[in-house]
Amino acid sequence: PFLSNCLLAEPDLLRRLMEDGAEVTLHWIYDALNESTGVDVTRDAVMAALRIAKRRMALLTALCDMGHVWPLMEITRVLSDFAGRAVDICCQHLLSAAAAKGDITLPFPDEPTKDSGLIVIGMGKLGARELNYSSDVDLIVFFDPEQSVAADPTESVDTFSRIVRRLVRIVGERTADGYVFRTDLRLRPDPGAMPLAISTDAAMSYYEGSGRNWERAAMIKARIVAGDRTAGDAFLQRLEPL
Repeated sequence: PFLSNCLLAEPDLLRRLMEDGAEVTLHWIYDALNESTGVDVTRDAVMAALRIAKRRMALLTALCDMGHVWPLMEITRVLSDFAGRAVDICCQHLLSAAAAKGDITLPFPDEPTKDSGLIVIGMGKLGARELNYSSDVDLIVFFDPEQSVAADPTESVDTFSRIVRRLVRIVGERTADGYVFRTDLRLRPDPGAMPLAISTDAAMSYYEGSGRNWERAAMIKARIVAGDRTAGDAFLQRLEPL
């Protein structure tokens, strides 16, 4: 029933798939998504564009799965890469919105995540590019305090935590177009006590001092999926010796 409804909503996708092939259709989905989610669009427009793209991606991967066009690992890779792209689009939008309110100052307004210090790590199936059709996305969000763009550095935790809270709403809230992904933030250090966004210094202290073995082992699958990738890669390199 779900795929039938997708086909009824997306007849053009089926035509493109039959005429142009899977890879061309995949690029078409991303091109349409990118055109609909520029830095100046409204939050409602971003939410709608992401849900339409998710519907198209689900239909494309299901058809390519059942038709043996893509092998299993390609299916999970496509689903995982889309999840990362969706989260990154949300980060760009939310950073731009926070800058417009004066909460943060972006070094590169046209590329909001660049040098923003905001680090979004995909864990579990997302980190390993093993997402299936019904997977939650496991995320941990950090920020680099030495590169924090918060207008008031003492408010960095609250500023970035608000961004995370809104990100969860954008991708997880059900609308007339459905939802994008359910998100799980409970793999972050001490989720009962720690904020939604954690400074990299606090995270390092936690993993070095009181992190449990399974938390360190979970980092084997960790991958930067959104935000400031330069800062994220540097942070993961700091974690490697642990």
